[in-house]
Amino acid sequence: MSVMTNVIPLSTEEEKITVDVSKGGKVFTKQHLNTFSSLRNIKSYPKIYGSQAPKGVSYIESTILNDTQIDDNNKYFMQLARVGVNPEKDSIEADITYNGYSLAEVPILVMETSSGNYVILEGRTRYYALRKLGVTNFIVDVFEEMTPAQALRFAVLMNSEKKPFGKSTWLDVQKAILKLIEFGEIEKIQDSVNGRETFIDSVIHEINSMSTKLTASQINLIVHKAEETVTGVKQVKSFPNGEKTTDWLEENGYIDSVETIYVPIAAMKMHTVRSIITNMKNISEKVTEVRFVVHGGVLSATNPENDWKKRVLDFDKTFREYEDAWISHRFEKGTTRKNNLVAKIYGAIPMVESLSHLYPMDRLVKYKLN
Repeated sequence: MSVMTNVIPLSTEEEKITVDVSKGGKVFTKQHLNTFSSLRNIKSYPKIYGSQAPKGVSYIESTILNDTQIDDNNKYFMQLARVGVNPEKDSIEADITYNGYSLAEVPILVMETSSGNYVILEGRTRYYALRKLGVTNFIVDVFEEMTPAQALRFAVLMNSEKKPFGKSTWLDVQKAILKLIEFGEIEKIQDSVNGRETFIDSVIHEINSMSTKLTASQINLIVHKAEETVTGVKQVKSFPNGEKTTDWLEENGYIDSVETIYVPIAAMKMHTVRSIITNMKNISEKVTEVRFVVHGGVLSATNPENDWKKRVLDFDKTFREYEDAWISHRFEKGTTRKNNLVAKIYGAIPMVESLSHLYPMDRLVKYKLN
């Protein structure tokens, strides 16, 4: 499939900062490097070149490297900072192909190595887009050799900085955290309350050093996964956006029958009202009892026990002002229902392993009024 583009001719000034790379070869010249250097203000990028750069990150120079000098197949660093293919790959390739390569942007970032070659830290997608066009030399910023952990932090930070809030690929950050644990950069949990708190603080510190654009839920998910990795036990069960709640119910024997059905709902009062109304309107005439089951989504990483107790275990108390009678009788104008239909805030899904002696992880915690 061809890519439709509207190519608008560049002005004379724009041509000076845009390189036509469509014909391949050694397209970048000393003049291009000088233009790039005159346009780029290092002080505008403190997280790359200045005081806010991660520990161990030290810029050396900007230069032009031939493709033979770049180790693009380093198995250790290959996509170390990203779980999958860059989601912007196609648009980046199309932009470079049809609009040229801009000298006004941060270039490909590489790290020198003791072998004399250079490893890409940031800009791998642009590098391959240029290679695809036959380009054999590249303007790069060179950094001193780093430890694997330092290179990883820097690469993830660069990936994250280019994305808007909430759009950072949190799985990339999670992958990096698990790697840092493997490298021994994050001390594993000591068998104490203080040990767990120290571990969680360390993980959150590392997350924030690599990205300031993750949501609270994403950070909590990463911390829970880190805990599971070092302990070998899933310490907290998570249901982001309600995912996998139906699977949990079925796996633990809570299966719908003709007369009785289970409906998962989040422990959020106003959302619950809307969810209940929606679900009650779409129930089969054969159903006589609807059991609403409460989950906590993604629990707080710092105190999941308290979060689950307050939001999930005590949900029936906070929601009781609406009463089961309200659930059974209050509908939007014009809706009808069977007179014998009963609806209940039935129980809570257990989510915290440390509470399993009180609330086993394979059984619903039934609310007292049921």
